[in-house]
Amino acid sequence: MTAGRIGVYGDVDLNVIDGSAVWLASVVEVLARRGDIDITVLLKVELQRDLLTRQLAGLPGVTLVRPGSDLPRRLDVDRAVEILEGIDARNRFDIIVLRGFALCERAARSEQLAGRLWCYLTDIPQRVSDIDEESLRSMTTIAAASDALLCQTEELRSFVEAMVPDFADRTVLLPPMVPVGAPHDHTTPKPNRLVYAGKFAPLWGIQEMVSAFRDVRREFPDLEFHVVGDKIHDPPDDPGYKSTIEHLLRETDGLVWHGAVSRGEVAALVADATLALSARNSGLDDSLELSTKLLEYGQAGVPVALNRTPMHEQLLGASYPYFVDDISQDLEGIIRRTLTDPDQRTAAAAHLRRVSDAFTFDNVAAAIGDRLELAVPSAGRRARGKLLVAGHDLKFFESIAGYLARCGYEVRVDQWDGIDRHDEDASADLLEWADIIVCEWCLGNAVWYSKRKRADQRLVVRLHRVEMESEYPQRVDIAAVDRVVVVGDHFRRMAIEELRWPPDRVVVVGNDIDVTGMDRPKLPGFEFNLAMVGFLPMRKRLDRALDLLERLRVHDSRYRLLLKGKLPWELGWAWRDDGEREYMVAQLERIRRSERLRDSVTFEGFGSDISSFFRKVGFVLSPSDDESFHVGLAEGMAARSLPVIWEWAQGADLYPDEWIHCSTAEAADAVLARARRDSSAERTRAREHVVARYSRRDVCIRWADLLREEGSG
Repeated sequence: MTAGRIGVYGDVDLNVIDGSAVWLASVVEVLARRGDIDITVLLKVELQRDLLTRQLAGLPGVTLVRPGSDLPRRLDVDRAVEILEGIDARNRFDIIVLRGFALCERAARSEQLAGRLWCYLTDIPQRVSDIDEESLRSMTTIAAASDALLCQTEELRSFVEAMVPDFADRTVLLPPMVPVGAPHDHTTPKPNRLVYAGKFAPLWGIQEMVSAFRDVRREFPDLEFHVVGDKIHDPPDDPGYKSTIEHLLRETDGLVWHGAVSRGEVAALVADATLALSARNSGLDDSLELSTKLLEYGQAGVPVALNRTPMHEQLLGASYPYFVDDISQDLEGIIRRTLTDPDQRTAAAAHLRRVSDAFTFDNVAAAIGDRLELAVPSAGRRARGKLLVAGHDLKFFESIAGYLARCGYEVRVDQWDGIDRHDEDASADLLEWADIIVCEWCLGNAVWYSKRKRADQRLVVRLHRVEMESEYPQRVDIAAVDRVVVVGDHFRRMAIEELRWPPDRVVVVGNDIDVTGMDRPKLPGFEFNLAMVGFLPMRKRLDRALDLLERLRVHDSRYRLLLKGKLPWELGWAWRDDGEREYMVAQLERIRRSERLRDSVTFEGFGSDISSFFRKVGFVLSPSDDESFHVGLAEGMAARSLPVIWEWAQGADLYPDEWIHCSTAEAADAVLARARRDSSAERTRAREHVVARYSRRDVCIRWADLLREEGSG
């Protein structure tokens, strides 16, 4: 059974074998790994050769739409978007994957396609100094219309989110994708052979590579240089460049120019090489992109000479032996060393293979699998029905409602003005329309709908902590409720024991956490940063966090406290409440007066950049008197920040005892103890705890299954 449909279009020519064309073919291969999706690939240019599309045409569920019959032989962005709109009108896509800045900006202005775009942007300004008002407006337009922004590297993702905050909760890491390489036998001697595969442009270093090859070949006359590719740039400011490169490729002794060949043939050529060359002009060192060819070389079992950049050092380690600091000065020596030191060459090749394994088609498909499920639900989750979501504050249900709409439900919202204020006529009309009603919060909405729903309608109510302190749960007609959803076992027990609700109707489904988006590399110095996400109202106990910070700074002045959230005067209810206002003023005054606190507490402000925020956080605090779930804590754990939890009633039901402390002194001892040892395994364990219980994908699937159950009312 087909789960859904994906449209794919890149503003690239698949007749030209370059990185962008290889990317387009690769992303289709990765998406097709799902096995239950129909993928329509619109081609930009009429095909003259099938080196890249041959494999795609044979993939189940993949359809190629070719220009040249009833379509123009070459599409511009306007015509491409029009064609996609036409295909979508006939058979709706779940998402449309696009590559190209101008293309994505044009598609973002399509009312029909907006909201379902997965945009892959590389041809955008990648330095702050290059961002102008026009490009910033275009990126903001794309953000507003995108379901996801696909970023090749963490560096590019961080840059884009900083420039356009609207992207903050929509970015998805989609690294370069490569086929699995064949097994390698490093005991069999290889011929002395260099290889380069890619395009030919001034900054890509082909002239320097040929020069180094010629010099080394005088000492090693059997040395060969095999070059793959036929995309030779013709820069307007260097009219002789193209002819010069063609002459080098054709006339250099020992250089074999293969032109354009299939991906499989490239892999075979590379596998026979001693060293791959990927050294470029230093003008490209600040690029935020990672070369696919580098990873293909790794899968082929061949070490590579490449520029030393922060990104490459993070990927391969600073001690990788074949880094080039200056292509004109270093490349010749690296080639000689590769030819004369087989042990180093073998070790480097094995290391590069291990690193590149994370980028194989199967592993990238697994990495984006959760995000793809949320956008294109699997066949078993597809459903039909009229779903009404009612409540005054729906922020905790937005992602779930979005997934249910993707599953096929027609979703409408009854937005209440408060916990018991609403337009009763509008609610009555929506009640008449709905098949299923979900009441987010068990307040006046749950009371109203439970007393009016029809016998053929299904009613699900989600109960949070705050409602247990009100009279509303007792007023609900529980006989009319099919399921009550709570976030933890503690509240399930309370509902059963205190409210006398039937146990078979009260189910536990945790809050949903974007575990994929939260998993980002930490920044230097994160180990000494503590964080609270949300520090209001006073029951959050900011004073305990300040106590902890003071204790820690007695031992090490590098500890800091980062407070993420709105300030009290930004929340009217908090500032109007005398007790809340007096408490917060007292904490601010304490920070001002204390030498240990004055310069070590930072108010980060409210925003959607939570995943970026946690990159600099080593410990996430939950000093509250009481919580129902504490989403910020779970987000921090998903980001590999260690939890520091003071005892609250239901905490032990949600989080392991090893991270729960009975006092601030005990919490300080735990933080200091972890600082004295490698805590990476514990950070991974904290993340895995959240992933196993609260991943957005799993929680959304649980809700989809819940709505499909037969009612109990």
